[in-house]
Amino acid sequence: MQAVLPPDGVAITGSAPGGVRISIWENGKYLASAPVAPDGSWSWQANRTFTPGRHVIRLFAADAANVHSDRSEVVFTVDPQAPRYAPAPTFDGAAAAGDRRATSRQNCAHDWNRPMADQAKHTRRIFNGVDTTGAVPIEYRFSHSRNGNRHLVVAFANFTAPDEYGWSNGVLDKVRGNVLWIRDLFEGANTYYLCKRMDFSLERSVAALIERVMRLLHLTPQDVTLFGSSKGGSAALFFGLKYGYGNIVAVVPQFSIGSYVRAGIPGAAKVMMGEVTEQNVAVLDAVLPDLVIGSPHRNANIYLITSPQDEQYVRQVQPFVRFFQGYSNFNFIYTDSALITDHGKVTLRNLPTIMGILNMLVDGIVPYIGMITNGGEVLPPDHAAIDQFLKETSQVRGTPSPAR
Repeated sequence: MQAVLPPDGVAITGSAPGGVRISIWENGKYLASAPVAPDGSWSWQANRTFTPGRHVIRLFAADAANVHSDRSEVVFTVDPQAPRYAPAPTFDGAAAAGDRRATSRQNCAHDWNRPMADQAKHTRRIFNGVDTTGAVPIEYRFSHSRNGNRHLVVAFANFTAPDEYGWSNGVLDKVRGNVLWIRDLFEGANTYYLCKRMDFSLERSVAALIERVMRLLHLTPQDVTLFGSSKGGSAALFFGLKYGYGNIVAVVPQFSIGSYVRAGIPGAAKVMMGEVTEQNVAVLDAVLPDLVIGSPHRNANIYLITSPQDEQYVRQVQPFVRFFQGYSNFNFIYTDSALITDHGKVTLRNLPTIMGILNMLVDGIVPYIGMITNGGEVLPPDHAAIDQFLKETSQVRGTPSPAR
């Protein structure tokens, strides 16, 4: 059962390994960081008033090396009539069987209590910096390639990325190329790396950082892959097609950016547009579709991954696929899967495919996939026939075979 809390009485408690901090977010906005006590306990008391209704707080654990756990969530309802003594939601892994939210928290709590050194043992050396040469300072992280690889991967962040750095949880640790992570956090909100109050000097500053890093590595645009999911997927398409980079991997992007942030991410809408007017929404809605239609870079290798189970698919992807006609290597991966229940699950379901494409591009191998459908899982799976076969023919490992 979800906790019901008063508007000014939101507190969350939990447990995690010593030596980490808990990063607390809502709707892509950083709220606070909570230290973990020596006994493994932590707590956070909000210093703001929450609006009535359902709230989803996203939590990450990070150690001193900035290695992050997977995201987890605490869900609660704010009710002005709730008593002041309402108990705080507890994030400690205790879960009732069958509670989907609690089960998710239990799994993540288990990950947090794994030694952080185990999570970090394959991590890369990462440089943190700020590029101030453009009109807008751009925060970044960078990691050198391995084994002399000559490729650059630019990772853009989705709305729930830890500290607003996308794909920074170790999933890129074994990628051989150079990796540039670019942070999307400006005036406390996300911006799709595009604009503040309709001033697109932010976009130009991001583009200048990418080009500068590429040139300093003595690479060409064909040696660069732009990569991201959701908001990050939109950014990968935008910067790839506007500035002529060779490879784009975009997972569940939004194409109508203005309408999307107005409806669901008001903090981003306010920072990006200033005044959230119909005209400004229309301008941002047209940014990506117009670019896809008019970009001269028709030879880019584009990999667009989506799913009909994504609740955003009908409005944010389906109407725009036809605009890619005429691109020489446009690849459309349509994942029809019972494992996908919402927007965020598309990336998780396709992670092996995404990493396979990325690793091939980094290695100089360009896949030509076309327009395909994957997925097709059946839940629950029917194991009756194979289970009967195993029952009749299998043996306990280590026992002699009947044929011997």
